[in-house]
Amino acid sequence: SARVSSGPWLSLSLKLEFFSSTMSSESLRKRAGKGSNSSVSSPVETIPAETSKWRKAFSRGAKWEKDEIKDVLHWIRQSIALVIGLICGVLPIMGMAGSLGFAVVGGGLVYVYAMAYMKLEEGVLGGSHLSILTEALWPAYATFLLTWIVSYTLVHFS
Repeated sequence: SARVSSGPWLSLSLKLEFFSSTMSSESLRKRAGKGSNSSVSSPVETIPAETSKWRKAFSRGAKWEKDEIKDVLHWIRQSIALVIGLICGVLPIMGMAGSLGFAVVGGGLVYVYAMAYMKLEEGVLGGSHLSILTEALWPAYATFLLTWIVSYTLVHFS
């Protein structure tokens, strides 16, 4: 679930991102009038927000915002759908076996990732554990079907 910004907010967010990524702790100290010899207890982190979200995605038990959880689960599910679609297409899997395989393996991997690795609690997405299983399910199913059909056609009808 990608967010699209437009108008003056986009230019403001780009300016703020540029400003935060180019300012070092040394220049921030000088702007604050403390000089370069003062000690700062923690340096300013210049990691963009997107990078930190993906860094957290591979850090066990990180603290999460609701939107970050949805974004990460969406793209993890998309990646799993792509891989399972390629596997089902290269192996001559047809019919309900492929769709059920996607549902069981894809749903299971996302659920285990969310519960065991991200350490999410029930209700964090506004519902039960079912909300984790259904987050971004249909876009991932479309990715799975497209990848499955194209890879099957390329491998077995060449």
